Amino acid sequence: MPKIITAIPTEVLEYYLQNVVPTVWITNIDEQVKGFYQYQVDPTYHDEKTFLAMCHEKWERHNSNQIEGHPV
Repeated sequence: MPKIITAIPTEVLEYYLQNVVPTVWITNIDEQVKGFYQYQVDPTYHDEKTFLAMCHEKWERHNSNQIEGHPV
């Protein structure tokens, strides 16, 4: 029987932040984060606004390094 997702594990959010954010279009991040937070997230983890800001910072840091030719 298939399992129904009722909560997003924080490990998934951390993986997304560290490994997926640098490779997606910046315009897709808002929509994807909103999708994560439609489900229950551990209340001790970052709220949606904070997590979204962290994603934007990670994306900008990664991609500005790529543009300048520096390794990430």
